[in-house]
Amino acid sequence: RLDALMAAGEGIEDSGPADDRGLIEEDLQRVAHLARPAAGHAPVLNHAQAVLVTGATGFIGRYLLRALLASSVATITCLVRAASADSARARVLSALREIMSADDLAAQAHRLICLPGDLAEDGLGLAPETRERLARDIDLIVHNGALPNMVLPYPMLRKANTLSVLPLLDLMTRGRAKTMHFVSTLAVVPDERAPVALPSTAFMPPIALESGYSLSKWVAERLLEDARGRGFDIRIHRPGAVIGDSITGYYPALDATNCFLHLCHDVHAIPEQVEHVLSSLVCVDEAADQMLAVLEAPAGDTHLCHVVSRAAISALELRNGFAQAGRMVEIVSALDWAARVFAMLEQRPDHPAGWLLPSIQERDPLDFALAPQDGPHAPCAGEAEDFSERLGRSLAWLSTVWDASTQTGTQEPKE
Repeated sequence: RLDALMAAGEGIEDSGPADDRGLIEEDLQRVAHLARPAAGHAPVLNHAQAVLVTGATGFIGRYLLRALLASSVATITCLVRAASADSARARVLSALREIMSADDLAAQAHRLICLPGDLAEDGLGLAPETRERLARDIDLIVHNGALPNMVLPYPMLRKANTLSVLPLLDLMTRGRAKTMHFVSTLAVVPDERAPVALPSTAFMPPIALESGYSLSKWVAERLLEDARGRGFDIRIHRPGAVIGDSITGYYPALDATNCFLHLCHDVHAIPEQVEHVLSSLVCVDEAADQMLAVLEAPAGDTHLCHVVSRAAISALELRNGFAQAGRMVEIVSALDWAARVFAMLEQRPDHPAGWLLPSIQERDPLDFALAPQDGPHAPCAGEAEDFSERLGRSLAWLSTVWDASTQTGTQEPKE
C-alpha cells in the first residue's frame, strides 16, 4: 500500500528509518477497523450545541477557544492533559487569561467543561462512560491538540499526533452526526505542490522525513482522508507559520519561526531571500478567525484550507518590522547570515534557538522554514495594513523575552 503511495517518487526506505516505514504501514490500515459514521446531517458551528476541543491551552488553541466562546455554541468541552478536572480547568483558564479580559472570561467561563485526558493514551485517557457521553452529546470536534516537537522522530510522536484521530473518529460512529476539524500543518505539503490545496493522498510524505512532526501530521491526514472516503465529515486546516497577535503581538510559542526571528535579532541581520521563508506567515488571531469561518461554512465548500496570510514578507518588510520593534538589522546574503549564526552559537551554545543549528548545517540556510503557500483560505483581517506593522508587534513583544534570554540562556513566555 505504501509503495503505491510512493509510486511518483522515492519511498520512505530511501528517506527515513526502516522502523518508521513499518509503523506507517501499520498505522495506515487502522481506519479500516472503524464502524461507519452516525447517520444524519452534522451541523455547522452556528447550529452546534456542544463542541469538543483538544489542544485548547496551546498557542493557536487558546485563540480558537476564545473564538468559540464568542459563538452561539452552548457548551465547549476541552480535553486537557492534567491529573484532575480541577487542574484541567485551571490550565484552560490560565491560557485564556493571557488573551481575554477578566470580565469577558468571567462571563463565558460557565460554558466550559474541562476533562482531564491524554491524546497519547488509549481512548484519549478517558473512562468508557465519559467517551459514551461525549459520543451522545457533542456534534462538532475541533482536534487541535498535538505534541509540537520538531526534534523527536515519528515513533515518539505518533500516539499523540497521529493515532489520536482514531478515538475521535470512534466518537463519530454513534450519537449525533458530527464534523471533525483537524488542525494539521502546511509542512505536510511538498514545495512543488504548495500553490494548490491537495489532499494528502495526492503526494508523498514530507521530503524531510527526519521531521517526525510533519510526518506524524501527514499520516494523520491520510487516516482522515480514508475516513472521509468512508463517509466521515472531515475538514483539514493547514496553518502556515503562525506568529503573534496582530494587535498585541503576544507570541509565547517557542517554534521554528520564533527561533528564526530570534537568530535574526541576535546577529543583527536577516537573509536577503527571506521572502521564501516568511510568505506563509499568519497572525494567530487571524488564523483562528480563518478557521472559525470554515467551522461556520456548509459542508460542500471545501474540506481543505490553507491557513496563511496573503501578504508576502520581503527582506525590507522584515527589516521594517524589526525597526518598529526598536532593533536595527541589515540585509545580508544567506551564506553570510548562516556564518553569523554559526559564530554566535559557538559563543552561546545554550541559545534557545540552538536546536535549529542541525537544520541550518544540513540544508540551505532557509530550507528549514516553510515555502510560500497560496491554497484556498478566508480573507485575513486587516489585510490592507502593511504586514510588517503586525510582524513588528510580535517582534516588539518578543524582544523583551529575547533580551532576557541573553542573560539567562533560556526563553520563557512573557507574562
